[in-house]
Amino acid sequence: MLTGDVLYGRQALKNKEPWIVPEALKLLTRLVKSDFKVFEWGSGGSTIWFARQCKEVISVEHIGHWFRTVLRWLANDNLENTKLVFAPKKPYHIYADVILKYPDKYFDLIFVDGERSARIRCIENALPKLKPGGVLLLDNSNWADAMPDMVLFDDWVWYEYNAPEHNYLGEPNEWQTSIFFKPCVKV
Repeated sequence: MLTGDVLYGRQALKNKEPWIVPEALKLLTRLVKSDFKVFEWGSGGSTIWFARQCKEVISVEHIGHWFRTVLRWLANDNLENTKLVFAPKKPYHIYADVILKYPDKYFDLIFVDGERSARIRCIENALPKLKPGGVLLLDNSNWADAMPDMVLFDDWVWYEYNAPEHNYLGEPNEWQTSIFFKPCVKV
């Protein structure tokens, strides 16, 4: 078992699924489609989960040994629809700017997890790259220092999911996952 992997009776990394608040995973499972193009910062179980269900996955990782672990998982599962990119977290713009290589309105879903210090720039870079009606998934959205001004989301529909009050060790839990829906273009 990977350290800290147990989440309310499930092992997210062992099960190769997103390590997000369980209620958010339930909604995500209903949203994801086989033709989705997904971009994520922070690789892991979510990378495999998206690769098994979606057309294309681009995942950015900044931790070298974890990057190699996820590469092995992808190879072992013969998941060739995924591009795993190693980008150092310092300077953080290299990590956050990987998405800028892609056209605007290209991705159906963008998942912001990974490096905390780069999150605001990641979110700001993600917004034009997300298709109208697309999904922006933010884990640890309770980290106020890692969230941009919420005015960016004034006309977006969004849901906020909080983890149970205590984690599996009985310790206080402060963990939130938010799912935002980009407004569709008005005709």
